[in-house]
Amino acid sequence: MNKPNVQDIVDTAVNIVDLLLKSNRIQRLNDVLSRLDVERLPSEAILAFLVTSRCAAQDLPARQQLITRFETALRAQNRSDADILIRIAKESKS
Repeated sequence: MNKPNVQDIVDTAVNIVDLLLKSNRIQRLNDVLSRLDVERLPSEAILAFLVTSRCAAQDLPARQQLITRFETALRAQNRSDADILIRIAKESKS
């Protein structure tokens, strides 16, 4: 089975957020954000969820929790790009 490429995953993340926002399913989006596995998803996908959901940040408590979980995971992985990714995630706050 072929592993999906990162761009396909990012596109799917953007489409999910867009669909849920357009259909005013904020609670469902909050549930999706709360269940994202920051250890398994590519950082690009996490950032896609965060940036795309920014417009509804005040209604998505799980979004801030996702930012915190993302930062913790990046630091634990000792990634050389952790600081820049964390900065992008935090700048995606409302």
